[in-house]
Parts: sequence; C-alpha cells; structure tokens
Amino acid sequence: MYKKSGAGKSTPFKKSTILQKEFDWNVNDEITLLTINSIDEKVLNEFDLKNHTLYINAWDSDQDEVFKIKSENLKFPIKIDLSKKFRDFTGLPRFALKIFEDESVRVVSSSKSFIMTSEPNDENKQSLIRMVPANIGSQIARLANTPNESPYLEINREFVTQNGEKIGLSDIKNLIKNDPTFCIAFWPNIIKEIFNLALDEENIGEKWGQKLLNNKDNIAPGNITKDKEGYLKIMSNYNSNEDFIKDVLPLYLNNFIRKMKFDSLLFSKLKGN
Repeated sequence: MYKKSGAGKSTPFKKSTILQKEFDWNVNDEITLLTINSIDEKVLNEFDLKNHTLYINAWDSDQDEVFKIKSENLKFPIKIDLSKKFRDFTGLPRFALKIFEDESVRVVSSSKSFIMTSEPNDENKQSLIRMVPANIGSQIARLANTPNESPYLEINREFVTQNGEKIGLSDIKNLIKNDPTFCIAFWPNIIKEIFNLALDEENIGEKWGQKLLNNKDNIAPGNITKDKEGYLKIMSNYNSNEDFIKDVLPLYLNNFIRKMKFDSLLFSKLKGN
C-alpha cells in the first residue's frame, strides 16, 4: 500500500490488467451481437461494484462507443447489441473491457483490445486476414485497407442472387475459405495485393507485416532475411518490391494452393461433374 510521506506528494496509482484468460467472449458472424460469457470472480472481487462500473468500449476507424453495465445488471452472459450503435464498420472492429471508479471517473482496470471476429479467441489459431461483414453491392468479397490497420476482407452481408435468394454469411465464409473454384480464382490477386501492402516501408515493420513475411517464409522458404534489429525484410539482391513479388509469388501461390488442397479439391469437383 502506498502512503503519503509529506506535503506535495501524491499517491501513485497502478491500474490492473484484465487478462485474456480471465474472461470469455464471442461475437456472431454478422458482428451485431457481442457476448461476454463470463469474467473471473477474482477480477470482479477486486472492486466494490457499488462504486465501480464495468464498461465495454467498442470502436472502429470512424466510431467509438461505450456500453455501460450497471452493477444491478452485471449478470452473465452480458449481451451487447452492436447494431444499435454501428450500422456498418470502417476498418477492423475492436472492443475492450474497462472498470471505472465512479467518483473519480478513473479507469482502474482494463483489458487489451480485441478484434471482434467469430474466429477462435486464441491469436495463434486466427487467420492472417480477418473477415468483416460489409455492404459491398454485388461483390462477394474484396480486400480493404485503412491507415494504421492490417488489411482485411470485407465480405458481403447482403449478397442476393439473380433469383432474389439471400446467401447467408456462413455460406459466404465457407465459399471464400473452401470452395476450390472460387478460391483458385480469388486468392492469387488478393495475396498479391497483400504483399504489396506488407512490403511498403510504412507497414513492413508492423506486427501484421512481419507476420505475413513469416508466413511467406513458412510456405515458400527463402529470399527473406533479418536486419540487425531482428525484423524480417527482403534480401538486398532485389532492386525493388516488385522484383521480389514477381520472383517469389508464383512459388508461394503454388505451395499455398497445394497446402489448402484447392488443386485436388477442384480436380475431384470437376471429375464428379
């Protein structure tokens, strides 16, 4: 416990952290409903909830909203209707938990920010490219990029066929991930765009840029080295990023298609027809 030892000195304040393992959450495919299934009792018991309040902060590149959970309503699961505040998302949608002291309106505990996705909460099991529902007309999916963000896929939340039938988001996701005919046509151009973004000097040192280069080296080893600070970069024998992409992309795509078994799946599909 900190104590004042004289005039002019203030009590240091240490904010606690809510760890990922200390609460459980999920969001639906449409990213319209965020559910906090539980928060460990030891986190909540650290504070007197009569004078502390849990807030759920949700935001994207354009909008920042706070959902206040009063102590009398602190019953799990806590369901947050995002559609009341967000009509559509710009950039990757995120959220964080925060506990405020009511009198001082001071944050006394908070979690890190999490990207709202229906994928597993474990970062090691998540895709390199996140999918965010969006209204994108007649397109099924497209690459999107906003400043200071990793690129992501906008997937059509309102895709309607010529017959007037709406295709659900789960079917759209399955098409993008697993349909060999669609994937072999769609992913090569998307991957090329992602490489161009990742190799930009403003992005290559970012966590997502480094993660992509590491993924490239796992699927198509070679042509990558580390600088003196340990960051991955393309080898110096390339005159430009374009030369690097032209050289390594064919092998990467070939190995990527084989790893995902799109070639054998397409063959089976055509043979079955």
